[in-house]
Amino acid sequence: MNQHPMNPQVQAAIDAATQMAAATPPSTDPIESARSYYRQIAPLGGEPEPVHSIKDHIIDISGHPITIRIYNPTGEEDLPAVIFFHGGWFFIGDLDTHDRPLRALTNAAGCIVIAVEYRLAPLYPFPAAIEDGVTVLQWVALEGKKFGIDAKRLIIAGDSAGGTIATVIARKAAENNRVRILLQVLLYPATDPSLQTNSWREFADGPIVNIETARQAWQMYVPNIKDRQNGDAAPIFAKNSGSPKALVILAEYDPLQDEGKAYADLLQQSGVKVKTSIYREMPHGFFQMAGYIDGGKLAIAEVANAIKDALRN
Repeated sequence: MNQHPMNPQVQAAIDAATQMAAATPPSTDPIESARSYYRQIAPLGGEPEPVHSIKDHIIDISGHPITIRIYNPTGEEDLPAVIFFHGGWFFIGDLDTHDRPLRALTNAAGCIVIAVEYRLAPLYPFPAAIEDGVTVLQWVALEGKKFGIDAKRLIIAGDSAGGTIATVIARKAAENNRVRILLQVLLYPATDPSLQTNSWREFADGPIVNIETARQAWQMYVPNIKDRQNGDAAPIFAKNSGSPKALVILAEYDPLQDEGKAYADLLQQSGVKVKTSIYREMPHGFFQMAGYIDGGKLAIAEVANAIKDALRN
């Protein structure tokens, strides 16, 4: 059980989220309630930074539409781009839940950010989100130039469940040898559906996420138990030879910390260059809480600097 003292900034963010939750529209549907709550707490990210241009675009080349949001910090052409997959345990989250940190990231990194609204469980279980990620990557490679994107300078990123999706897309790009990914950025990714690590035992009751929600999420995302040992669903089972170099950001007070560490180790054992950063006293989801938590600002800055380094090198 978690006996760690709470960082005052983290406590302030949790208290603010509780107040914001009071404005969540009532619903008898628990999934829709969770989605509404997640949208309601978006202001934890702070005031939205102005960005030169933000455009929503619909990709419809795979039989169903995928909405993306394109952030351009300068309006220039031929800019490198980050394809970002939002978190939310595979069943919540959208373009708006991550709008504030992505505004800050595009400005800090000086590159285009493409946010992906992939299909969500339980209506669309695995592998729908992976298929959407592959589709978006293919679209960027073929059509990105029309939107100011240099498809030869691409980074894949995501937080939590989005980090899970991001690393699978990055690996598949390397395996297919069609699109070169310079860097994968994984913020506290979900990699292991067993939920048996020490950090899950220590932080089973949170803060922020708990083991019951995690069980339900994996059941919705990967209802076929056999698929939970598929590396495309659970990256801890993946073969990663050739995957792009990685920045893995973890949180000390996060039940997903150990599986994130284990996956970073797996990447390294496969010959991938990995930098792992553990943010002390931070909970899961702190990247989205930069309006309250300094660690969120620092994580955005670290991601931006890693992107700049990957582009220089």
